[in-house]
Amino acid sequence: MDRNSTPQASVVIATFNRADTVVRTLTALARQSVAAGTFEVVLVSDGCVDDTVARASAMELPYPLTIVEQENGGPALARNTGARSARAELLIFLDDDINAAPDFVASHLARHRNAVRHPLVVIGYLPTRLATQSGLYASALRGWWETIFDRMAEPGHRFTYRDLLSGNFSLPAALFRQLGGFETELRCHEDYELGYRLIEAGACFSFSREASGVHEERTDFARSLRRQYDEGVANVWLARRYPPLTRTLRLGNFHWSRISRLAQRLAFTSPRLAALLAGGTHVLLGIADRLRLRRVWRRLSDLLLMHNYWRGVVAGADGREELLRLIAASEQSYNDDHAPLVIDLQDGVEAAEQVLDARRPHGIVLKWGRNIIGTVPADPGREQLHAGYLRPLLCRDFADEYLRAAGLQAVQDGGHGRSALAPSETAPSTGAVAPSDRHVPAR
Repeated sequence: MDRNSTPQASVVIATFNRADTVVRTLTALARQSVAAGTFEVVLVSDGCVDDTVARASAMELPYPLTIVEQENGGPALARNTGARSARAELLIFLDDDINAAPDFVASHLARHRNAVRHPLVVIGYLPTRLATQSGLYASALRGWWETIFDRMAEPGHRFTYRDLLSGNFSLPAALFRQLGGFETELRCHEDYELGYRLIEAGACFSFSREASGVHEERTDFARSLRRQYDEGVANVWLARRYPPLTRTLRLGNFHWSRISRLAQRLAFTSPRLAALLAGGTHVLLGIADRLRLRRVWRRLSDLLLMHNYWRGVVAGADGREELLRLIAASEQSYNDDHAPLVIDLQDGVEAAEQVLDARRPHGIVLKWGRNIIGTVPADPGREQLHAGYLRPLLCRDFADEYLRAAGLQAVQDGGHGRSALAPSETAPSTGAVAPSDRHVPAR
């Protein structure tokens, strides 16, 4: 193996005081199916004071390993540091607690090599192995992770900025540098923030179940509570920086439940009372777990998580008045700046797909002649539309409207109208009526 040759991919790993985990991650990467020298690994020690650097340096590995040490600056800064030291044109970001499958690197490379649309961001699959968790929390955690990936695997899934998971994703190094990398002010949701900028820059997201790695999840409920606090702080930052995004954040949800409104008000006006109520809820949560009262446990855990989230919002916001101002600012119409593109399907599905790939609109209105089939709104933080979305939309969300509009237009044209229906499709009856304008459901 020529360690001086330029690799095709650079795997960037940031770590902080997790020597045992890092050794397992580096060992798993040594079993990759690609040829030696295809990739390199850049390991960033983010202020480690354990023996991470010594143990990683002593390993005999079939790939080039570069170890970069820096003072503790958080995961965003560490990943940016690793990307600067990377030599390949493709960056693969991998968390330090993931055991990559043998085809992990090969799958990331293949997805980019065979990409139809550019620039491409590939999000890999992370099946979870629970290390220490037990009880109802363990099942809830596993279900949460799998739901994320099942949703991304659905045909025609329209990706959002929240789909970018920094633990396993790849993108061109030039694109990462162009956007300035991760936002180093954030210690939480820095992947969401980068995902938003990637989407606004026109990047296409793709999910790869083959580019997988087993995630050794060690989060417990106490850590989840701390995470909720950090998310509250980060969401205030995101709302300030990107006002249209506020409506997609929990703090900007205009349909707060009664409990959520109470938690929000107590967090701002009576934090001591809120803390006392949270302490009692924690005791009840333990009882519900021991008695296997799943529904009660879920309700109580949601209350505690919500309480900690709003504590974070309070810490990040300059009073409840600022929160209300941020929400009010988000009400300015995002659609005004992203007017939907009108597409007439009389010209054929393939022609419509070409238009979508050429224009990449944020929202569309689908028509058949004078008949509206439905609309896909321009939502902040959602991927710009491309050809890959059209057929799933027509088959899943607008199937009845599409067939009726095509049939009605044929009737209105005296049976001589152009039809985009495939020979195998059944024409609608002559009694069909023009469909009303319908929005695609959020996914």
